Amino acid sequence: MMSEKKAQLLNFFSGDDMDFYEEFVVNLSDEEQLKFLEENPKFMSSYGIDKDNILMLRDKSYRDILRKIKRYEEE
Repeated sequence: MMSEKKAQLLNFFSGDDMDFYEEFVVNLSDEEQLKFLEENPKFMSSYGIDKDNILMLRDKSYRDILRKIKRYEEE
């Protein structure tokens, strides 16, 4: 059980903001997501997300497109 928690923690630290969003933030209410973004202004900055479009992230297709764009830009 302890090694499972260590693996989860390692994945958390090595993942990017999109992984964290899908794991924790996506299930928050609209107000909680906006508050989270205000408290963490650099969150999702590598994806160009701000408080005006964070709620669009609930759409899986939108998240997938953002990932593809980021991979393309990194190549």
